[in-house]
Amino acid sequence: PAPMLAAKLGWAHLSEEREAEEGATSADGHAQPGQEEEPAPAARLVNRLALCILALALLWLSSLKVAQLLTDAAVPPPALADVIGACGALRDGARTEREAHSRCAAIQADRCARDLDAAIA
Repeated sequence: PAPMLAAKLGWAHLSEEREAEEGATSADGHAQPGQEEEPAPAARLVNRLALCILALALLWLSSLKVAQLLTDAAVPPPALADVIGACGALRDGARTEREAHSRCAAIQADRCARDLDAAIA
């Protein structure tokens, strides 16, 4: 049943590869010429430790503090006077827009009230 299921799912080549790998060892369990052996557990441990160290280094490089340091080095911060001036300009612009909106709303409300009165009368 398992080989039939593997064939239906298109995985037959995987089981064939595994059988070929298993058949590549001799009767005494040693690999035949041309096939690599599994690395020793100590070598795998060293590889895993190296991968963990690389992952941690990449994590630290992507931290907020490192990103801030890189950004501060590449983009100089603006002067405080420029920031204060921009905030004042934004405040003045917001006031102007609020007054314009209030005038527009009042005009529309008056027009709506006149139209309603004319429709009732």
